[in-house]
Amino acid sequence: MLATVEAKASTMVEAAESAAWSWPALAQGIAEVTVAAAIIAGGGWLYAQWKWKPHLRIEQSVSWRWVNEDTFGIVVAVQYSNTSAYRSLEVQKMLVALRRLAPLSAEELNGPLPVLSSKPIHDREWHKGEAPKVEPGETLSDVFVFPLGVEEANRLEAFIVYTFIPEQKDEARGWGLKTCHDIGTQPRGGAHGQ
Repeated sequence: MLATVEAKASTMVEAAESAAWSWPALAQGIAEVTVAAAIIAGGGWLYAQWKWKPHLRIEQSVSWRWVNEDTFGIVVAVQYSNTSAYRSLEVQKMLVALRRLAPLSAEELNGPLPVLSSKPIHDREWHKGEAPKVEPGETLSDVFVFPLGVEEANRLEAFIVYTFIPEQKDEARGWGLKTCHDIGTQPRGGAHGQ
């Protein structure tokens, strides 16, 4: 009887050793499943963070014309849309700037682009509670006017409009848009006639 028990035990040990699984293989399988679960959980967390963070899309339309014989006006209409799924965004600051692109002198080619107009930058800031709040899927707009004098307007051929809306927490980061506009070289008016 003892021989029968020993034979059965040895048969069970051999079967366990020859089985498809072993303790090292089981531990490796558990490790692989854990890594896969961690990757899936991390991806889900990242997607949720992206979905919950505000996303802003900026569009701008630019037009220009002689307002009277002494003033050339450039009008920038900025539209900003919250494209995030769940989170509203309070716009506390907005910067719109103009820079001359053409013609440029030799010195201007190697440095920063020259500013345009007597007020080349509109830096709009709202006080707490007054700032526009953009809900998910909503689009708001703002208009900025840049007046130019006759001499500067008649010299201008092309310019850049830059719009920047900083994040609430970190003003160095945010959403921006640059567009280039070509007026051309034809006589345009002012004191010289339209």
